[in-house]
Amino acid sequence: MNLFFGKAKSKTTAKDAIYKLRETLGMLEKRQTFLETKAENELKIAKLNATKNRNVALMALKRKKAYESNIEKINGARMTIETQMMAIENANVNLETMGAMRAGAEAMKNIHGSMDIDKVDATMDDIRDQMDVANEISEAISRPVGMGEELDEVNIL
Repeated sequence: MNLFFGKAKSKTTAKDAIYKLRETLGMLEKRQTFLETKAENELKIAKLNATKNRNVALMALKRKKAYESNIEKINGARMTIETQMMAIENANVNLETMGAMRAGAEAMKNIHGSMDIDKVDATMDDIRDQMDVANEISEAISRPVGMGEELDEVNIL
């Protein structure tokens, strides 16, 4: 099948996409700097020839306007690329967050897997029963001998 249709494209990772976008952004910044320099030079030419040769000055201003138009397009492209980079970075953060939350939920499932509310209630009942027994034993031990017996008035007299 690959003989006729070529290789299947591999999926682009977020890291690769961001790297490519940053590379493109750098290239656009260089291009913009170059065009800004050219526009400044055209303005200088126009100023020098404003009184001497009007046609040269007008052509220089037209070229300057064309450069500025191109600079505006580059600014728009840069803004789009920066927005796309932020969206990819945010999506990547969301993916990492979701993975961490999924791992936390799985850990809680594993922890609570052998427990259910009936087992917890039964254990708590056993604890309460044993605490009651311990309190009864403690009271029995701490009671002085002979204090629990009732004295008859007859024995006193």
